[in-house]
Amino acid sequence: MTFYLRNNKDENLLDVEVWLKESESGGEDYVELKSMVLIKPYSNLLLDNIKKKARIIEDFKNLSELRGWLWERHFMIDKNNDSQLDTVIQKLRVILVKVAKDYELTLVVD
Repeated sequence: MTFYLRNNKDENLLDVEVWLKESESGGEDYVELKSMVLIKPYSNLLLDNIKKKARIIEDFKNLSELRGWLWERHFMIDKNNDSQLDTVIQKLRVILVKVAKDYELTLVVD
């Protein structure tokens, strides 16, 4: 599943992909995540909201580090296996809906 945060020009500022990855050792499949902030539309958001720059920078830094959140925070509590995919998707949706609302972006799920 892929999440996108888009501006009013329909440009992606953030792509987050979450999927089940097959274990190379023959064990259980596990949840994996990739997050990418797209520089040009992100930079335009930052420039258009320069008075909020510290907050925008911090929020998008955290979004770019969602894989770290997955492994260092979420899976410190729960075991990473295929049963966790829906839980991770739900938590990502909450995070991304908040950011979308804060910056008047659109959350698109594919």
